[in-house]
Parts: sequence; structure tokens; C-alpha cells
Amino acid sequence: MVVDVFGDDVPPTPEEYIITDKIVRIEANKDSFIIGQEISFSGNSANCGDHVHLVIFGPGKFSKGVELAHPEVSSGMKWEFKWRTDQALLAGYYTVTVFDEDRTISDEVLVKAEKGAVSILAQGNGSYYIGEKIHLVGVCTSGKKVYLTLKGPDASHQERKIDQLEVSSQTGKSETFLTSDVRQDSTWSYIWDTKKIASNLDDGYYQIYAIDAPVTSENLSSLSRYAYWTVSIMIRPPFISGTVLQPQFAQGDPIIITGTAEGVQYHEIIIWIFGEKDTIVDKITVNHDASYAYEIPRNITKKISTGQYFVILQHPMFDDEFDVFFDAEKQKVFSNQPHKNTFLFSIVGDGSVHGFDAIQQLITALKNSNIDDTYTKLSFHLEKPTIHFNSIQDKKQGEPATATAITNLLVGNEVFIDIYSSTDASQGMDNLKHFSMIKGVVKVIKGETGINKISFEFNTTHFPCGSYIIKASAMDIDVSASSSFKIN
Repeated sequence: MVVDVFGDDVPPTPEEYIITDKIVRIEANKDSFIIGQEISFSGNSANCGDHVHLVIFGPGKFSKGVELAHPEVSSGMKWEFKWRTDQALLAGYYTVTVFDEDRTISDEVLVKAEKGAVSILAQGNGSYYIGEKIHLVGVCTSGKKVYLTLKGPDASHQERKIDQLEVSSQTGKSETFLTSDVRQDSTWSYIWDTKKIASNLDDGYYQIYAIDAPVTSENLSSLSRYAYWTVSIMIRPPFISGTVLQPQFAQGDPIIITGTAEGVQYHEIIIWIFGEKDTIVDKITVNHDASYAYEIPRNITKKISTGQYFVILQHPMFDDEFDVFFDAEKQKVFSNQPHKNTFLFSIVGDGSVHGFDAIQQLITALKNSNIDDTYTKLSFHLEKPTIHFNSIQDKKQGEPATATAITNLLVGNEVFIDIYSSTDASQGMDNLKHFSMIKGVVKVIKGETGINKISFEFNTTHFPCGSYIIKASAMDIDVSASSSFKIN
């Protein structure tokens, strides 16, 4: 307990005392200190009794002098006092004076009290998905604990305990704040697992306060002695998107599906592909940048039936658990509603469900209000591979010509081109390789109207007048087509 030793009187200065053989000395272990931290005073005392008096002069309540302590003098004529300052101390310069026991001689030291600081940083890019773990780190030089509170996008603008959003933070009530201990190096950290409060988090901007005391923001501006800092973050719900490389695929071409799955903690989503006769189910690994890609390889697309295929890409959402799933053999589909492992339908064997019926049952299960998984829908057509030549106008000898065709082959497929005369063709197809006028290889390119195409330019200078046939044959897929034109 501090005591005003001088009352309303002006305290005497050391110069007013009579110098005797008594000696008192004081020194501080540092010239300045952070408010809330400790500073030590020590010194010597000779012929001054068993105790000395420490009196502090400074801003606020210390303006007239307040006795700080009455430390004991050791047998070696030394004394020491460690002062643990509190947060109510005002910043500024303080004179700490040591008096002998009779208050006849003194010595003094000047120290500076500085306001401490608190910092906070959310690791990452400042945008996070509900269910993510957000690493909060910072420095605190003004206390042993940091108090965290959260202000969200709701209309009340009231701060809430960061790990219990139903608790409103209140000044002076430390239990309404989340606390993090400050380490010896003045750093602190906290891993905020938003999955645990996912049901109470809305999407929007949030402000996280780190304060050196349990004080809400409405009091921080009026109580300037508190150190604090804030960080703003964006919280968004997890989502999934996807796209098919093209709307139609040819049998024998790989089918490629790509997209983004944000907020997938364990980096997996489910893909469901239902055709009228064939079904493909699998899990896809999501990359660290939230992208994913899935390919049905050539050897599979050669075997499965043509027709329309429906695709569902399923995100496990906040709990990272698939509430609708297939078994290890990929033969049956289950749901966690109305209870764990509820059987829904089979995708293999007798009584199995395919195509539109299967997709409808799956979507109905995913839309259950007790299931948090989300999804996106896609579709594509699988067709027989085709190449169709556009009409080639008759050309004059020496005139440049271009043959074009449309195809459902994937961009990048290589196509062999062979041009020969109709007369040679009459001798039998097996002998055409000896009579080709031009041979070449082109690649399928993307067309302007969404349909892929083939284009082949050739020179007719050395073509005798007559009828010709141009043939296109895919290198890796069993498909070919031909067309005819004349050289006049």
C-alpha cells in the first residue's frame, strides 16, 4: 500500500539536508521500463538505520510524492527493491528518492516509464474459409497475458469471445475474453480453430483485438493506458466449383475435369459420375492452392458406353467428413442420415441405380438439412469419335488449298492426312501408299464455335488435273473420314 508521506506540503529537496557521515545511495537496473513490467532499485546505506525509505515523484497520483517501499538494509549495508509496475501507471519520467530512516539525507535516480505495446498478425493472406485453422501471433511488452476478442459483421457490432461466440466480451471480466500467455521473449501465439465454431460464423469481415487487459473497444479510446492492436480478416464459407474441359468427348479420349475446392482441410473431395449404364466414383486430391484435376483415362473411355453422363463434385465442408459416401468396394452408397451408415442404393450388380435416377437420389441425400456437405453439378456427352470434312471447293492447278474438318476429338490429338487421286484409289486401297500426292500430320485445334477442328493447307502446283480424295485418320483413336475435290 502506498502512502503520501508529505501530504500537501512541498517535499524537501536533498540540498536542504545537512551532510553528515550518514550515506544513502540509489541506482536503477535500467534507465527506462515498460509499464506493467518490473524495475529494480538498489543501493547502499551506512549509519542510517535498519531500513531506508523509497519515495517516488512523477505524473498523476505521484505528483506530491508517494512512499513506494521501506526496504531493509542488509548487514553488508546494501538494500534492494523490485517494483512490479501495474497497468494504471502513467507514461512519463519518475524520480525515485531514497531517504535514510530519519529522512535527513537522500539520493535519487530518474527513470522513464514507457507504454508497452501489443501486436497481432494472422498468418496467411488475410482471407480464410470457415473450418480453417488460423494462426494468430504477436508480441506483447506490457503484460503477461494477451486478451483476444472478436468483432464480426453482425449488426450489433459487439465483441465476442473468439472461441465462444455466444459469449459477449465485457470490460473487466477476463472470462469473457480468450487469453494467451506471453512467453519470456515477449511473443505470444494462438491457433484459432474455426471448425469448432463453424455453425456460429458468418461470412464477412472480422476484426480481432489483442489487448493487454480485458477491455472492449468502446473503452480503449478513453482508457489510453491500455496497449492493443487489431487485425482484419475475411471469413468465407467453403465452396467447390468445377468445369469439364469440353461438353462432348470422343470414346478413346481422356475426359478431364478441373476446378477449385476451397476450405478442404484434409485435401480430398468425392467425384460421382453416372451414365445410363456405367458409373465411376472416386476421391480426388485437392492441391494446396485449392485446385484439383481429375482424368478418366483413354483405356476407360474406350470401354464405357456412349451417352450423357452426370457429374457431382462433393465437398465435405466444415467437419471434413463426407456424410454421403461409397463403400471400399465402390459398389454401394451410404449416408449419415437419418443415422450413421444408412444404405441408399447400389451402383453395381442387381438392383443397381444409374444415370439420372442415381443422380437424383444422390442430390436428395446431399440436400438433407442435417448434412453440411456441399456440391456442384456438371455433365458431358461421350460420343463415338467423328471427323467430318467441310466441303472443299474445286481448285485450279497451282492454286493453294485448305482442307478443314470438324471433330469431337480432344484438342492436341494428332491426325494423319493423306491426299491421292481418285484414279489411284480405283486400284485398291492397299496400294494407295504408293500413289499419295501429299502426306502430313496435323493436330486438332480449338474451333471458334466450341467444336474442335482440323485444318490442312497444301499446294496444288504439282497436281495433274483430275479428281482427288483427302483422308484424315486419328493416330490414337480408331476413326477416319474422307472427302473429295477436283483440280481443273
